[in-house]
Amino acid sequence: MHTTLGKRGIRFALAGAAVALLYLLVTTGLHDALSVPFQVALLCGFATAVAAHSTLQRTFVWTHPAGYALSAHHQAGRYLAVAALRYSATAAATALLPGPLGIGVTFIPPNLVIGLTLERL
Repeated sequence: MHTTLGKRGIRFALAGAAVALLYLLVTTGLHDALSVPFQVALLCGFATAVAAHSTLQRTFVWTHPAGYALSAHHQAGRYLAVAALRYSATAAATALLPGPLGIGVTFIPPNLVIGLTLERL
């Protein structure tokens, strides 16, 4: 059992790192390379990351031959509710904080991700 939990922990960390990188690349790539307005780039990056994260969690991290406790549509409803709250906080932070803090808008999302991750440790 401990071996399985350890393997899942490694897969959890790998999936999280991959999704964080994807989120940053899509958001900053659209904004910096293609001059898409930041809030639009943020929404695209967030949506891409949410889709990748839910897929990886269900098919790579917590996969089980016996199935899952929740059906996909029940899990999706809960997952999307939490994602909507997280997006609201991120969008508000990127809209409100750069000016008063004197930093660029692309500096906010990675620090929110890192800060919220460290907060949970």
